[in-house]
Amino acid sequence: MKAGSLFLPFIFLLIALAPAAASAQLAGEQIQYSYSLNVDQMIRCFGITNDERVLLINTTPDISLQSPLVIVGSDSGLIEQSGFNAYTGIYKLDSNLFTRDGVTSFNGKPLSYFDIILIGGPEHNAITKQLTDEGILQCTGTDIKMPGLVMEVAPLPNGHKVIVIGDVSGYQYHKKDLPLNHILPETMAPAAAIALGTGLGVMGSILGASRVFGWLRGRIKAFISRYRDAHTAEASSESCSNASGTGMNDAGKLPAFGFSIREVITLAACCILFSGFFLLADRLVPDRDIVILYLVMGSIAVIVHDLGHRMVARKLEVDGQFRFWGLGTITLLLTSWLFGMAFAQPARYVFCRESNLEMRDMALVTLAGPAVSLMFAIIFLPFALIGGVAGQIAVAGFTMNLMTVVYNLMPFSPMDGKILYDWSRLFWMLMFMPLALFFILMTLFFI
Repeated sequence: MKAGSLFLPFIFLLIALAPAAASAQLAGEQIQYSYSLNVDQMIRCFGITNDERVLLINTTPDISLQSPLVIVGSDSGLIEQSGFNAYTGIYKLDSNLFTRDGVTSFNGKPLSYFDIILIGGPEHNAITKQLTDEGILQCTGTDIKMPGLVMEVAPLPNGHKVIVIGDVSGYQYHKKDLPLNHILPETMAPAAAIALGTGLGVMGSILGASRVFGWLRGRIKAFISRYRDAHTAEASSESCSNASGTGMNDAGKLPAFGFSIREVITLAACCILFSGFFLLADRLVPDRDIVILYLVMGSIAVIVHDLGHRMVARKLEVDGQFRFWGLGTITLLLTSWLFGMAFAQPARYVFCRESNLEMRDMALVTLAGPAVSLMFAIIFLPFALIGGVAGQIAVAGFTMNLMTVVYNLMPFSPMDGKILYDWSRLFWMLMFMPLALFFILMTLFFI
């Protein structure tokens, strides 16, 4: 009886101490169990359908883990966390095995006791950055254009393994797939585009002013004119010989702004070219919505610039024409394709030679185009900072109009800047230099 009375309290004591014993076991000896990561399923949970945007290093289709510990970066983005949470929502993982970076132990055990899953790249997870700096993680960059998911598996010195699951933050990567990515650092591509656009423009201006080139161009025009009717040959000459006086109400011109039928066709073609080359420069998938967006923004940039010239020209009774520019179009193609930044113009506004113009009037007409383009760039700028669809539209409008301003103010023929430079070098410098500096800063930090 005495033995029974002593045994019962002992049983109750064991029952009472059971939770404490379980906690002690969890703190002292982590319960061992395995977990498997399926790479294909992980990619699907991140919502990435294009395999080219996934960077996998030392991975296998299924990654087996013993005593896994998930360390979520303190600055991890929503995409990283939501993607991994979606995966563990399907393939259950004990929520007690999650912690934040900055820890040196977990439940009384050092991190070396676990197979570690790091959520977040070097910029988002301090431990990822530490292991990268130590050379344990090998990935420091990629040639893939802005991959949406980076997964790397690496052995730890203690025999365990580490898996990084994150975005590209902290890695070097190409924002655009450019032909010269392996030769020219991508950060230098905008400067190269500006140099090429300026260099070809200056070269064209020098050749255009040379007598030899002028003679050769005249011979080519004469050859072509043999196979064209007299009206077309006359309309294509540089002298605007079909214009008389102001020419704004001549037959064949639209009454609103004085566009000829030829100019309307040229304007439409240049809107398409200008928009298309910006689409090429940004390396965007040309779906219907993107094409419409760029076509609308590009058309606005081309048309309002010419209307700026034309409205002031009407007031001053000056005659001019909107002309296609072959060298500008070729330059626009090269800068967009090679360097991912469109920097040229496919057309220009040309004064008719028969118009006896004062330098002041030419300067006012010339200045009107860049002034209107600058006004539209300023209008778009605040909306470009808000993000979303409206922000994307505004970024395109801001970029196209700002580039139009800067390139047209270049001081070489046939750009607007040449006339302004000849009229007043001080005025040109005070206008061009701040805008050029602003444009360069935008290419580095914003565009």
